[in-house]
Amino acid sequence: MRGLGRRLRRLQSGKLRRLLRRAHLSRRHRHLRLRHRRRRLRGLRFNLAGLLGAACFSCGGNQFCTAAACAAPAPRYQGTVLVDGQAHPFAVVVDDAFVYWTDVGNRLADGAVMKAAKAGGPAVALASGQAAPYDLALLDGYLFWGNSGRTAPDASGNVAGAGIMKVSVSGGAPVAVVQGGSPLRLAASHDGVFWTNQDGTVRRAGLDGANLIVLASGQRPLDLALDSSSVYWTNGFQATDPAEPREVRKVPLMGGAGTTIASRSRRPSRWTFVYWTTEGGLVRKAPISGGAVVTLAAGQNLAERSAGGCG
Repeated sequence: MRGLGRRLRRLQSGKLRRLLRRAHLSRRHRHLRLRHRRRRLRGLRFNLAGLLGAACFSCGGNQFCTAAACAAPAPRYQGTVLVDGQAHPFAVVVDDAFVYWTDVGNRLADGAVMKAAKAGGPAVALASGQAAPYDLALLDGYLFWGNSGRTAPDASGNVAGAGIMKVSVSGGAPVAVVQGGSPLRLAASHDGVFWTNQDGTVRRAGLDGANLIVLASGQRPLDLALDSSSVYWTNGFQATDPAEPREVRKVPLMGGAGTTIASRSRRPSRWTFVYWTTEGGLVRKAPISGGAVVTLAAGQNLAERSAGGCG
């Protein structure tokens, strides 16, 4: 019995030693893993500091270290500031030497149409005292723009101070092409000036303002574009009822029956296909003559306004 007891004690002692050894190894393993993770974290912080310009973790997530203190990071893409100090710049067009833009101002009679040399220099006001000038078009050395005005449309769809204006890119007195209305977006060609209006119409007039006609009514139009035969526009601007149409439509330049190109859409263009973006981040196209809608890209973060394409 005495020998059996010794053997049992030896077995228990060996088992206990093995258990203790395993526990020690387990604790050491956990310690090594933790130390490895800490080293990786320090390396990651160092790499981030190098990539982001010496990021200062003690300064906070949106601050960076300078030689003596924390500072806000510089923008990643800075570009070149051509002109600053504008109240509310909106539309922009260019020619070979100059860039032109509208400055909406404070939606009073303090808007302007401006220009500056592409190479840099002072901004020049081609037209000042305008009533909320938004969209802008360049044709044959003249700038056309729409003044949206300062009040709500009256029963005739007119707004105080609103209308289609033009001025030479070389300067001179602005000329009222069409008075009244309340233009949203416009386009100009040798066939005339075309615009969408806040009263739900799509309109056309000659470049001198003659022969004003309503091409479509009862719409919710916003953007528009032209080709050699038709004017295209997006329908559904500020629509709140799900049953209201969200479409791309077209009508002949000189008037006629309107046609729906595609539904549930936004922003048109021209030529063989019409292209548009949706608020859901899709870029789509459809034949001008009607047909299947093709999704060109999905999951896009689209800017509010972009240049139309055609093909």
